[in-house]
This record gives sequence, structure tokens and C-alpha cells, in this order.
Amino acid sequence: MIKKVFSHSIIYAIGPQLPKIVGFFLLPFLTPHLSKTDFGVWGTIVAYSLIFSSARDLGMVVPMFNSYYKHPTRWIWVWRQVIWYLLLWGIVIAIFQSLLLYVVIPDEALSDRPEIILLLAVQCVFFDVPILIGSRYYQAAEKPFAISIVSILSGFIAVGGQYYFIAVKSMGYMGWFYATFSSLAIMAFIYAVLLYKMRLIPLARIRLRWAAARFKVALPMVPHSYSAYMLNASDRVMLSAFNTPISQIGLYNVAYMWGNYLEVIGNSIGMAVGPIYLKLYNEPQNSGLLIAKRITILLQLLFIVGSFIVSLWSKELFTIFIRNQSLTEAYSLAIIIVMSYSYRPLYWSVITKLQFDEKTSKLWRISFAAGAINILLNFIFIPLYGFQAAAYTTFVAMMYQGFAGYFLKNQNHSFNRFELMFWFIFIIIATTMAFSLREVSIEIKFILTCAILLVVFIWGFRFSKKIKV
Repeated sequence: MIKKVFSHSIIYAIGPQLPKIVGFFLLPFLTPHLSKTDFGVWGTIVAYSLIFSSARDLGMVVPMFNSYYKHPTRWIWVWRQVIWYLLLWGIVIAIFQSLLLYVVIPDEALSDRPEIILLLAVQCVFFDVPILIGSRYYQAAEKPFAISIVSILSGFIAVGGQYYFIAVKSMGYMGWFYATFSSLAIMAFIYAVLLYKMRLIPLARIRLRWAAARFKVALPMVPHSYSAYMLNASDRVMLSAFNTPISQIGLYNVAYMWGNYLEVIGNSIGMAVGPIYLKLYNEPQNSGLLIAKRITILLQLLFIVGSFIVSLWSKELFTIFIRNQSLTEAYSLAIIIVMSYSYRPLYWSVITKLQFDEKTSKLWRISFAAGAINILLNFIFIPLYGFQAAAYTTFVAMMYQGFAGYFLKNQNHSFNRFELMFWFIFIIIATTMAFSLREVSIEIKFILTCAILLVVFIWGFRFSKKIKV
């Protein structure tokens, strides 16, 4: 079982997340041609566009997955109906997104406003649905190689585009927009062809009774989906609303990139472990709960240790990958942001269980509430302490998101409060140590890293034997 989790995680990491991963190694070649303003403009516009794209799937992923596992002879019909609704919804989103962007695009990017609005609208209407449906199908079918192949190709397009438009043509922030558009166009075309061959084409019918039953389960997922936006991107919108200089927003965006790269790894593991959790939860008399718990424990330890090591070496990593002196000062903020993502395995476990039990009406108490906490804290502390406060408010909100689900009433899980308290304290201690040790010598960091990896390897090897294949 654990071999399957890690093998699929590696494939998912190489596949759907390839543009971000390769983009990370491209940073030394891009950052000499980018400024704080470029990062600020890019981060601000993307944050505003995510207001709409966060609700792009209308929460329909849950009924799609449930139909695939629970109704193996009817799921195609369900998915075809969903495709039609999502296509119509994309037109609505594109209209409102374009109107908002026309108003909020920063002054530094006004000359490129028409192109930016057009590029994002085309992506919303034509690219999103094939990518969403295609990737979800191959995820549900546990065929990660298909996702990997498609995304490797689009990833090379993205990387080549970034290098050409930014490093060669010196187009600054517009290079990201053109490269992203090119990559998504290739991915959408390939998935559209694959879906057509499988007859997964839109079923152009409006069936209100059918739709009402699905939306009853799906719509509670929309606040849950918005939580990712409220936690990961709304801070840049609020910084913009408080008239924070675009250069400071850019600096914050540089720091947040490291959290995004950790999220890439997290999403990869989450996509791999999700179907496995669903199968374990589907076993009679909750017999799979213990195995699911052990998988979560192992992943949680690895995630905290991995986040700690990245944070510990953040100063050196910035020196290597950020070849721009004006941007390297963001490394201290990056530590807080990276460690704020270390809760993810505990979150996947409880969220997947709620989705399997179709208790999606409770999700907002976890994810949406966490996002609301983040926005409220930003509203209070950004005017007082500046853009740096957004990193600390993000950490607080994400800790709430990671643990709140285990304290819901009638929630069937196998973690007790003592275990949850242990993990919470572990994360706090690891974060404090990483921040405190950020300036120590490379020799001390090397010795500490080797010692931690050795202990974790020995423990993980022994513990993994408890997870039966």
C-alpha cells in the first residue's frame, strides 16, 4: 500500500506539477530579468483572477468521483452532464472576471490590460473544462502515467515559453501570461482529444431534478474550494486593497513561491493518496481506518521534516535560485510560509473521509472558516505591521485548517486529541527551530540535516512495515 502511495506520488509530481517544478530550477535564469514590480503585477493579477477560478468546478468533483466508484455502469452519463454545466458556467465566469480585471489591474500594467484580460478569458472558457475532466478521470482510474505524459509535454512548453518571453525577449510579467497560456492550450487540446475518444462529450440537457440532487452535494464544496484561494491568494488582493507598494507585494510573492512549490509536492501526494483513502474507507466495518491512519502518520512526519529542511536552508536556497539581490531578502518570510504547509497529510485524511461520507455540508467549518480567519487577521494586522504580517496570519489560518476537522461532532476518525496535540506542538517547535537557526553556519546545518534524515529513515522504514500491501 505504502509503495503505491509513493510511486503514484512521484508520478503525479513529475506530471501535473511539472511546469512549477521545472520553473523552480529555471529561476536562476529568469530572476536577473525580473524585478519586484514584475512579481507584484503577476501575483496581484493572478490573485484577482483566482476569485473566479476557485469556483470553476462548482464542487462537482465530489459527485463525479462518487459516481465513478459507486455506479461503475452509469458514471459516464453523469460526467457528460457535468461537462455541459461546467462549460456554461465558464462563460459566466469569463464575463465577470474580465469586468473585475479591467478595474483592478495595477497601473504598472495598464498598457497590457487588453491582452491580459483576453488571455485569461480564453483559458476560462476553452481550456479549463478539458483539463479538469481529463485529469480527474485519470486520477479516479489510478492511471497517473497518462496525467504525467500530458503534463510533461505542456510543462516543456511552459518552461520554454518562460525562458523565451522573459529571458530572451525581456517581456517581464507578460512572459508568465504568454507561457501559461501556451502550456494550458496544449494540455487542453490533448485532454479534449482523449475525452472525445472515450465519448466523454457534453450532454446538452438541462435536467433540473437531476442537477438539484448533484448540486446539493456539490455546492457545499464551493466554500471549501474557495478556502484555497482565501488562504493562498487573498492576501495579495488585500495588500493591493491597502495600497501596499507593488514592489512590496512582489517581495511577498517571491517568498510565497516557496510555499507554492511545497504545495506542488503536497498536491502530488494528495492526488495519489486520495483514491487509496477512498478504498480504505469503503472497507466493511471501518476495517481500513487503521491503515489509513498509519499512512497519514508516515506522510505527516515526512512532510514536517521536509518542510523543516527546506526552511533551514532557505537562505542558501535563495542565494542559489534567486539571482537578484533585491529579491533575496524575502527568505525569512519564506520560512514561515513553507512551515505553514506542513499540516497537509492530516488535512487530507479528514477531508477525504468527510467527502466519502457525503458530509460536504461540514467542509465550510474547516476550510472556509480557515480562509475567513486569514482574511480577518490580514485586515487587522496588515495596516499595523505591513506586508510581512500576511505570512504569519497565513500560518495561523492553516494550522486551524489542518486540525479543525478532527473536532467536528460525529466525525468518524481514528486520531485522539493527545495525538493531534502532539502533531500541532511538533509543527510549532519545528517552525521555531527553523526560523531561529536560519543564520547558523552551513556546517551546522549539514550535520543537523544528516542526523534528522538518518533518524527519519530508520523510523520510517520500520513503521512502513505496519502498512500492509
